[in-house]
Amino acid sequence: MSNNKKIIHKYCEYGAYVLELSPEVISPGGDTEKICNIIEGRCSKSRVGMVVGCGAGLIPLVLSGLCEVLYATDINPHAVELTRSNLAKNNVSNCEVAQGDLFGPFSEMQFDLIVANLPQMPVALDQEQNNLIALAHDGGKSGREVLDKFIVNLPKKLTSKRGKAIFSNFDYLGLNQTAELLDSLSLKGTVLEQYKHKLGEVSYHVNLLGEHNFGSEFSVSIIEASV
Repeated sequence: MSNNKKIIHKYCEYGAYVLELSPEVISPGGDTEKICNIIEGRCSKSRVGMVVGCGAGLIPLVLSGLCEVLYATDINPHAVELTRSNLAKNNVSNCEVAQGDLFGPFSEMQFDLIVANLPQMPVALDQEQNNLIALAHDGGKSGREVLDKFIVNLPKKLTSKRGKAIFSNFDYLGLNQTAELLDSLSLKGTVLEQYKHKLGEVSYHVNLLGEHNFGSEFSVSIIEASV
């Protein structure tokens, strides 16, 4: 796997792209880079693409070269502003970015390719809900709330003939549960890659004493769901 990303002060470089970073938006990390590597290695040209959870804008930048038209959302208004700025700085003009939950701002549209890096951490009961950085990790009490909502929407958001979605799955939430949910929706699920994720800085808002006591690292799968 390539190692294209490096952090330089308040900027992030990935291949030919340079992104400005912000303390109000999560910086691109290992999960984002894994997804970008898969996009570059496995995805073909698509007409209409969608990024759910655009963050600082790295995934939209990488995906913009593969899609005629691209859309992106994030629940964090600072992420929306930062993505727009980074797209402009890198001369990308085929992506529309909007604030909202999952597909909300583009609820009437369908897409050939959807890419998502979703929050899947089970949060503590005293979680500060107004913390936008913490919100980017917040998968609800079970950890699966955002992931399941995303998956359930896929049949009506993917184009019927060639549509596919690529997303991360934190395996302590139940990889089999994700497979069963995809199957119940008549979607084919394929694990493209699995790797270990270190808990690191996100531990401050995770309920480690609850159901998911996974120690200092856990397994993550990158999944492709197709019609």
